[in-house]
Amino acid sequence: MDGYVLANHGKKRRKNRSEIRIMTFTEKMERERSSLRNDPGWLDKIHDILKDALGRLHWAGVSSLRCLGLGSPSESRSARLQLAWILELLSYANIGISLYDPVFTEEDINGFQSLGLNAVTGKEALDASHTLSNHTLLVMPHCDIELYTKVLDANWRHGGLNTLLMLGNPLDQYLLTSVLSISPKSTPK
Repeated sequence: MDGYVLANHGKKRRKNRSEIRIMTFTEKMERERSSLRNDPGWLDKIHDILKDALGRLHWAGVSSLRCLGLGSPSESRSARLQLAWILELLSYANIGISLYDPVFTEEDINGFQSLGLNAVTGKEALDASHTLSNHTLLVMPHCDIELYTKVLDANWRHGGLNTLLMLGNPLDQYLLTSVLSISPKSTPK
């Protein structure tokens, strides 16, 4: 039995074993905001786009921001990055920010509250895309054409388009996709 070592079935204690620590919502958000601050050119470009749009509308600023279709920041880095740039973009302004997405988790809602943000829920959520007043910046990062249509329709009928600035996907992409998805059999003859 030379060279043979009997295995010990007892638990071994490992030295220098670090515990896995899960980051909190606030820590994750701060990490994403910090990464944006390290690339000021990108943030400056977004800031300039917003300033240009406000100038064209002859607005001194925005009164509120509503974000629809953000996704779940607790589950998606993309959603955290988008929320981070919203927070960075508006860090100089003291305005109300409300957020709505049906995929928000309890962790998201608690995280928003810790950041001083308002998550729209319940009956208020059903009205989240309807008429907006004052100078509202509406951020719609991942919304479908139906929600854009609903928002535009609600604000068109109530004369609210002049108080609405939308920041989202280019609407012409939706139009092109819609045209390309119509089959030749369904077109009128």
